Amino acid sequence: MDACFDIHYLGKKYAVDLMQWTCSCRKWKLSGISCAHAIAAINHMHMDPTVYCLKYFTVKYFRMAFETPFTPVSDDIELTCIYNRTVLPLKTTRLPGSPKKTTKNIRNGTSNYQAFEVQAMLRKGS
Repeated sequence: MDACFDIHYLGKKYAVDLMQWTCSCRKWKLSGISCAHAIAAINHMHMDPTVYCLKYFTVKYFRMAFETPFTPVSDDIELTCIYNRTVLPLKTTRLPGSPKKTTKNIRNGTSNYQAFEVQAMLRKGS
């Protein structure tokens, strides 16, 4: 059984290996759910795409996740310390040696940022 496929989609080529559960887009390995390229290869082989998903996405594991009973938290928790507080933005400080804000130099039409880059390159010897 040949389990390697080349899927052509929107001008790109994707290598799908059904034996290794891999696709060159890497979405299948990252998520555990078959990507569109893998499903195209699975459908070509007339197989069930749900077989190629991790066991954690099955109904059995979904039900197991909610088997353990849990009690809701009561509403009478004291949260008075967080009500009516104003959230302020963090204080920002400029680090020493960081470039100044980019401004346009009216005399020669260059910006300070470009001049900074030229000075940095001259110091590096580029």
